[in-house]
Amino acid sequence: MKLNVKILGTLALAAVGASMAQAQYAYASGSGYASATYYQSQAGLYFTTQGGTYYGYSTNSLGYNWSRADYYGGTTSGSGPTQVDTAYGWSSSARQANGSPAWAWGQITSTNSLTITNLSSHYDLLTIAVGTSAGSYALAGSWNDIGYAYGFGELYDSAGLIAQYSETLAARQGLGYGSFGYAYSYDPYNGFFGVSGSFPNVFPASLTASASDFQYYYLSFAPGASDTFITSTSATHSAYSVAPGPAAIAPFALGLIGALRRRRKA
Repeated sequence: MKLNVKILGTLALAAVGASMAQAQYAYASGSGYASATYYQSQAGLYFTTQGGTYYGYSTNSLGYNWSRADYYGGTTSGSGPTQVDTAYGWSSSARQANGSPAWAWGQITSTNSLTITNLSSHYDLLTIAVGTSAGSYALAGSWNDIGYAYGFGELYDSAGLIAQYSETLAARQGLGYGSFGYAYSYDPYNGFFGVSGSFPNVFPASLTASASDFQYYYLSFAPGASDTFITSTSATHSAYSVAPGPAAIAPFALGLIGALRRRRKA
């Protein structure tokens, strides 16, 4: 099995001058990925897709999303052909101030589901290889900028036997709100694991967070038993930049952070 979490903060420039002299520029990108490959021990399992869905929204930003479900219908024999269910989402935005506040925001969600039913008169063992990952990157050029990115990828089943996910957040924030991030994963074997931290507000600077997990699961299907497996991903990004001035921007920034931050429920 593969477990990986990391969080890294870097200075964009070796020397950092006064914040007012720095460029007003912010960038953020988030991604989520989840995939499952299914192998059965003998003929008997029937695979049907429930379809894939995606939703994408962006404002003055770049966005990309992709939803895919590959499968073979009907009863298969031996250990193949394999059945694959994948969801993927990615999004990004960039803003540069030009005398007035500039804001870009967007989000993408993607889901796929696959239902497996044992049509035979005997038990059938199903092996599932599950991979989840997430990534977040945020850059803020000065104290007047915010870069905020969130990524999430998970797989779970309707019977409540499997729940695996990876989640990341990167926030490079001026305006007095501080910079922080985390990278976490969860699976039934290892529980909840990862890292988090807060970082000094020296600008320009970037923050990268990534998490990934890979596990095998073994399920025994009784005759007539059925289960649905869902892969789901989401990504959120926000870039905010404002030229120095007397504008009242603090209430806006606080509302933005509260609206975007999402944590996995326990």
